Amino acid sequence: MPPTATPNSSCPVAPEADPPKYSDTQTWERVMAAVENHWDSTRPKSWVVNNKKYAKPNIVFEWRSYSLENRLQGNKHTPAWRARMEVRAENIPRLMRKGFHVSSQNVCMGSSWIVLNDRSPRPKEMFCGLGWSHTQVIKLKQKGEHPEWTGTLYVATKSQTVMADFDFSWLQQDKLRKVTALNWEYQLVYRWDFFRPDAHFNTIYRGMALTGWWPWPKTDTKPQIVAGIETREKDAGGMEA
Repeated sequence: MPPTATPNSSCPVAPEADPPKYSDTQTWERVMAAVENHWDSTRPKSWVVNNKKYAKPNIVFEWRSYSLENRLQGNKHTPAWRARMEVRAENIPRLMRKGFHVSSQNVCMGSSWIVLNDRSPRPKEMFCGLGWSHTQVIKLKQKGEHPEWTGTLYVATKSQTVMADFDFSWLQQDKLRKVTALNWEYQLVYRWDFFRPDAHFNTIYRGMALTGWWPWPKTDTKPQIVAGIETREKDAGGMEA
């Protein structure tokens, strides 16, 4: 069972008036700081990033090698691969405010491996068919003395050559297919789905433009509320999952 967060009656709420744009830093810096403190204070004691005492990830990114442009052009020469990155983050609201940035510099040197003709090391959620026989596992972490997130990248290929050639730079925005984030109760708070453009949502900061690897939204629109916690205004324009 997932860890149970400690109830906190002092959870932050949105401003009384219509929520301002996030560019109103004087107001929203205070609100965001309160939201981040709330996530810190309700983090289950059993959840420790560095020691991985609770292994279930709370952010997941999924890629496929064919971009939409490749499909439209009928390009059959793109190497076939699929990837899934599972992240264990201490504070998702903070990663939304600062942006979630990952590169080859976050790879833990000497902690990656390849298994040929064996699908067992990768999560069953990758839904690869029988032909996807080879697996690479790459360990990641935020740079710095006290990393706030760690991750594991799983790569699946049909070809040993493609597996041997795989490079972190292959992970591009146009190849993303799905991104999800979960709260401490492992309930969805963010979802972006390439195949469901009508069903994206962010229940923490609605309408706030996100940077880095967050795929949506990328333009600043009027926020509706700080959600994922108690609010004082119903969301009239939100989409159902």
